[in-house]
Amino acid sequence: MNFNQTLNNYLSELHQEVLASQSGETTAELSFRTSLDNFFKNIASEIDSKIVTIPEPKNQNKLGRPDWRFHNEDSMGVYGYVEAKGFDSQNEINKETYRKQVEKYLTIGNPVLLTDGIDFILFKINGEEVNYSACQKPINWSNLVPNPELETLFLTFFGQIGHRIISENQLVTEVAKRAKLLTSEIHEFLNLEEDETESQAELNTVRLLRELKETSALNHDRTLGDALKFSSFISQVLTFGLLYQHSGQFQAAMMP
Repeated sequence: MNFNQTLNNYLSELHQEVLASQSGETTAELSFRTSLDNFFKNIASEIDSKIVTIPEPKNQNKLGRPDWRFHNEDSMGVYGYVEAKGFDSQNEINKETYRKQVEKYLTIGNPVLLTDGIDFILFKINGEEVNYSACQKPINWSNLVPNPELETLFLTFFGQIGHRIISENQLVTEVAKRAKLLTSEIHEFLNLEEDETESQAELNTVRLLRELKETSALNHDRTLGDALKFSSFISQVLTFGLLYQHSGQFQAAMMP
């Protein structure tokens, strides 16, 4: 699906939510969250399948809670945040009204996207602002003309991965997840027949792992003769060893 189709689908879904919200019993800022969340997820997946969309993220370093955060699945680096305000089909969003809140989020070190569902204003760390709208206002739902140039804003927003402030507990949790994945990879290698390997490097890896498993079981712990237990042991040594090295380097850098 290309961006134009994604945008058309979003505006159609948004229109249905707007009609449903005309009862006056919904909160302005929440009345279009479902369609906007779907829009963000669809755009992110089209640009890079590694982009993770997090609605209502936890408090960001005690600076508040933006409505969305986007990060990279592998590096955990953050692309930026989104702050959504009440839907307005008639008037352009007044960015000055929300500038203080946006500037507070910018101190985290990542771009911030301000939107009312139609207007999208990207605030960059360097102070530059990029402004596009999904369509013209006031909106004529019966003669809607989507703006395909809005794609430029999202390509910019997702164009660079920034840093992410993460606690030690969060870091350990993420390392543990990767250790679990690495366990599966090592276990698969151990179960490969030599004629099933696809390259000399893969064959060498299989042989080295098997030799290491036998040596570990003989000289360290007999339970490591079990392929799954050995795989878990090696993955934890590798991943948490890297974490220990990273923590040590960080502490050394912080010492006077």
